[in-house]
Amino acid sequence: MKSAARYGRGSDLRGFEAASLRHYFHSSHRGHSFGLIAASFRFVSSAVHVLVPFAILIGSGCQSSRPEWRLHSDGPVWPASPEVPRVKFLNELRGSEGFAQSAPGRSGAWREFFLGPAEPTRLVTPHAVAVDATGTRVAVADTHARQVVVFNLSTHEVHAIRIPTTVGAELAEEYGVSGDERETHSCEYKNEPIVTGDKAGIPVGVAWLDNLLAVADAQAGHILILDPFESRPMRVAGLSRRGPSDTESPHLIRTIGQGQLQRPAGLATGLDGRRLYVSDAAGHCIFGFDRNGQLLFQTGSRGSAPGHFNYPSQLAVAPDGALFVADTMNFRIQRLSAEGSPISAFGRKGDAAGDLALPKGVAVDPDGNVWVIDAHFENVQAFTGEGQLLMSLGREGDGPGEFSLPAGIHIDPMRRVWIADSYNRRVQIFELMP
Repeated sequence: MKSAARYGRGSDLRGFEAASLRHYFHSSHRGHSFGLIAASFRFVSSAVHVLVPFAILIGSGCQSSRPEWRLHSDGPVWPASPEVPRVKFLNELRGSEGFAQSAPGRSGAWREFFLGPAEPTRLVTPHAVAVDATGTRVAVADTHARQVVVFNLSTHEVHAIRIPTTVGAELAEEYGVSGDERETHSCEYKNEPIVTGDKAGIPVGVAWLDNLLAVADAQAGHILILDPFESRPMRVAGLSRRGPSDTESPHLIRTIGQGQLQRPAGLATGLDGRRLYVSDAAGHCIFGFDRNGQLLFQTGSRGSAPGHFNYPSQLAVAPDGALFVADTMNFRIQRLSAEGSPISAFGRKGDAAGDLALPKGVAVDPDGNVWVIDAHFENVQAFTGEGQLLMSLGREGDGPGEFSLPAGIHIDPMRRVWIADSYNRRVQIFELMP
C-alpha cells in the first residue's frame, strides 16, 4: 500500500514535472517568437525611416523645377554701335546638361537612385540643324557621334536618336536576308524594317516632314525617314546573334534614294511640307522626292555652268518656294525653281567681304535674304536674294558669335538663326532684329 501510495505520488510528481517542462518550453518558444517579432518590427521601422525620405525625395524630384536654360534678351548684338543692330545672340545648345529637365520621372528616378545617373547627351560634331514648323523641336545631325539629337524647347527634353550601323553579309544571311535585299539596303526581320549593308551611318543632313524626321546618311547613301516619337523601338543593326537589339532609335518608316543617291549631303523641305530636296555631293546633282520616296526630278551634273554643281552641300527653301543651293567648290550660291530649273547665282572665290571660300550652309530668312555659312572664313554672311552683301558676322573663336568650322544653318519661323558650330561642339542661336 505504501509502495502503491508512493508510486501514486511519484506518478503525480512526474505528471507535474512534465507539465512544468511543457509550460517552460512553450513559454520559451513563445518568448522567442515575440523576440523575433519585435526584432522584425524594429528592422521594418528602421527601414521605413531610411527609405521613406528617399522615396519622398525621388517622388518630389518629378516635380522639381526646370533648369535656368532660356533664350536671353540681353545678349550681344551685331553690328556694333553706332550701326543699327541686326542680329542678337540668344544662347547655345551643347547637350542635355544645363538644358534637360533634372527629374527623369518616378521610374527613372528609382533607377537613377540604385544604378546611378544616366550618361548625359552631348553634341560632338554638330553638322546640320533643323527646326520644326512650331519652332519648338530642334533636330541636330551629329556626324561623329552617329546620332541626331532632338531638343524640345517647350518640355526641355532631349532625345538622342542613334543612326543605325548597318549589318554585314554574315549576319544578314543569318537573319534570312537575301543578297538582293542587302544591295538595296532594306529588308524586314520579324515584320520590322531593318537596315543592312556593310557601312556605319553618318548623319550629315536633317529636315522635318511634319512630325517625321528625314536624315541624310552620307555613308549608307540614302535618306532615313524616322518617327522620333514612336514608342516602339526600331529593330536595326546593333544586331546581335540573339536577335536585333532594341536601341533608342525611333521607328523607321522608310528609306529614300536607295540606288539613286551616292553621298547625300543637304536636305530641305518644300513649302507645303510634302516635298523633300536632297543634294548629292558625290553625284554633283540635286534630287526632288515626295514624302513617300517617289522621285520627282533629278537635275545637274559636275560643272560650272548654270544648273551644274561641284560638290553641293546644304539647301534652303525661300518664302517664294525657290531652292537655294550651297555650290561649295564652285564658290557660289545657286537659285533653282521648285522643279529644279536654274534661275540665278551669286558669289565668287576670294578673301574680300562678300567673297566665298568654302560655302557650306545656306538659309533664307522671312524677308528673302540669304545667309551663307563659310567654313573657311569661320563666319556667316547675309546677302539679298540677288547677291548684294548686307552684313557679316563671326570670326574664329569660342565665344558668342565666334565659330570653329561652322557647317549648317537654319532660320525658323520666329526669325531665330541656328548655326551648327561643329568644332566648338555646339549650336549657336541668334535672333534677327526688326
